[in-house]
Amino acid sequence: MVCCLARRSVLVIATLLFAASQTWIASVLGWKLGADVLRLQTSFHVDTFISIIHPWSDAEHAAFVHHFAVDFVLHPICWALVLLAWLFNETRHRSGEPPRRGDDGPQSCCTCSFQACCCAGAYRSQTALLSWALLIVCGAGADVVENAIHLGLTQRVPGLRAPTTPLVVAASTCACAKWAIVLTTVAMLSAALLERQCCRLRRLPPTLLDKDHAQ
Repeated sequence: MVCCLARRSVLVIATLLFAASQTWIASVLGWKLGADVLRLQTSFHVDTFISIIHPWSDAEHAAFVHHFAVDFVLHPICWALVLLAWLFNETRHRSGEPPRRGDDGPQSCCTCSFQACCCAGAYRSQTALLSWALLIVCGAGADVVENAIHLGLTQRVPGLRAPTTPLVVAASTCACAKWAIVLTTVAMLSAALLERQCCRLRRLPPTLLDKDHAQ
C-alpha cells in the first residue's frame, strides 16, 4: 500500500480527483453558502449555529444538503490521498539521499526550513512516518464525523433532534482538528519540498548552474 502511494502517478491522480471534487462542492454551494459552511465549522455555541442556518432559504438548504453527495465521504478520501501520496513521494525521494556522517538516515543539507519545522525525523523513522500517515487518516475521519453531525443538525424533518451545544461543539472540534492536521501537513511538506529543491541546486556542478542562469 505504501509502495503504491509513493508513485508519482498516484499523487497526480489524487490531486486531480481532489480538484474535481472541490470544484463541484464550490459550484454547488456558491460564495455565500460556502462562507456560511466555514462559519458553521467554527461555531462552538448552538446560538451561533442557529443564527447561521436560520436565514437560509429552501433553495440554500437544499444546496447545502446536496453538496454532501460528494463532501460527506468522497472529498475527505480525496484530500487524505493527496496528503498521503505527497508524504510518501517525499519519503521516496529522500530515501535516495546519502546520509550525513553520524546519522542513520537521510539528512537535510539546509537548516532554514526543513530542520526548523522538525519534520526531518519522519524520514529517518518508520514509526514516525506511519504515525504521521495515521494522523492524516484521523483527520479525514474527523471530517466525516463533522459532516455527519452537520447534516443531521440541519435537516428540516419533524422529529429530528434540535441542535444542542454539545453536538455543535463536537462538530466544530472535529472541523478544527481536521484543518489543523491539513494545514500543518501542507506547511511541513511544502517546507520539505523547498528544502530538497534547494539542496538539489546546491549539489549541481557550477557549470550547470551557470547554464541555467544563462537561459
